[in-house]
Amino acid sequence: MENKLHEWIPMKRGDSIPEKAVYSGQTGDDGKVYIAKMDNSAGKVNLENGKIHNFWSQKYSPRTQGEVLISHGINSWKTLNYGETIPDGAISSGIDYRNDKVWVGKDITTDEPGKITCL
Repeated sequence: MENKLHEWIPMKRGDSIPEKAVYSGQTGDDGKVYIAKMDNSAGKVNLENGKIHNFWSQKYSPRTQGEVLISHGINSWKTLNYGETIPDGAISSGIDYRNDKVWVGKDITTDEPGKITCL
């Protein structure tokens, strides 16, 4: 078995959130949210009654299927300001709909997860 620190797991509405899913925090509208992606665009998945409900990402309507980020190690959020270099070890979610490489991020004031892009 390949030694991976993280992986993206396909999931759908009604599935249980995996124990090692990367928690982002709580938002005012969704409660607990976890890091997810749709079409390589990082975003969130919210829960309803403890089960996966919807996947959300910028420029997409909510979906009932997506991928959840699973961690097999220790993670930490790093503060990053506009214009700074993406830190080593940052997790990429792939190439998005604009053909940009994107990374996982979240708003530090709201815990709202999303993507980071570079110019």
